[in-house]
Amino acid sequence: SEGVLTADSLFQLAFLIQKQGSKTRKKEAVELLQDCLDIRTHQLGNSLDTLSFTLLSLSGKLANFT
Repeated sequence: SEGVLTADSLFQLAFLIQKQGSKTRKKEAVELLQDCLDIRTHQLGNSLDTLSFTLLSLSGKLANFT
C-alpha cells in the first residue's frame, strides 16, 4: 500500500541522513524512523516480524545520543 511505501522511503532516507554525522542530522534520522514505525504499526499492525527491523534501527540511532 501507499503507506508502507512511504514508510520504506522514510526508512531509507533516515539512513542517508544519519551518515552525515552531525547531531542535528542524527536527530532528524531518529524522527524519520519514529514516523516510519508509526506508519508501519498503523498499516501492518503490531507484529514483531513486520516491525523488528525498524525497532532495531531506531534503538541503534537512539543509543548514539547517550
